[in-house]
Amino acid sequence: KKLPCFAASETVLLESGEQLSIADVKVGDRVLVASVDKKLHFVPVVSLPHGKNNARAAFITLTLENGGSLKMTPDHLLPVSSHCQLPGQQGKEEPAAHWPMRRADSVSIGHCVLITHRGIGRKELEIAGPESTYQSQQQEKEKEEEAQHSTTLALTLMPVKVMAATLEDGFGFYSIVTSDPSGLVVVNNVVASSFGTNHWLPNTFYTPHRYLFNLFGLNEATSSPISPI
Repeated sequence: KKLPCFAASETVLLESGEQLSIADVKVGDRVLVASVDKKLHFVPVVSLPHGKNNARAAFITLTLENGGSLKMTPDHLLPVSSHCQLPGQQGKEEPAAHWPMRRADSVSIGHCVLITHRGIGRKELEIAGPESTYQSQQQEKEKEEEAQHSTTLALTLMPVKVMAATLEDGFGFYSIVTSDPSGLVVVNNVVASSFGTNHWLPNTFYTPHRYLFNLFGLNEATSSPISPI
């Protein structure tokens, strides 16, 4: 049975500023996620439920008003609203219930999803890059902290309308689970669940795994349990 997942063509944003194919993500990579309060930050990947594959699968492609898109299996979940107001936006606060999780195959034209925008400027990319000219370890640490803060500040969330939802076949399917307890990831600049069908159950299933990863730093060979959904 194929688990809910994203198409191999989709990408995630690394803390370095690099856009990486989800098929090439490794355990320990720090990727952009959205926390429960919809704040953006970078956290490590703790599990890869799927190994490398080129298996055939059906996907829903959501085409967005800004020209972006997201391709995932029909039962994959993502926060969707029919009101298109950003949660917590001053003067336009919308209850979290207005951004419930929906299956990809239940998203309709006119619904809104959450995307990241404003991009990452050249300065932030340079700050976040792997090379450093700092000599002391303390300066290096301060630079890394500044890099994460600057990169995250350069990105904010906004709602965008879905313009089309199409069903198509594709090859290769992947998902990632991170250390963030929200279970929300940013794929192709769109906020989505790591899971499908039911968000709460598999996300709770990974709670002990996140704890062990944070405690011991599990490696890839031991960090790929199969989700119950």
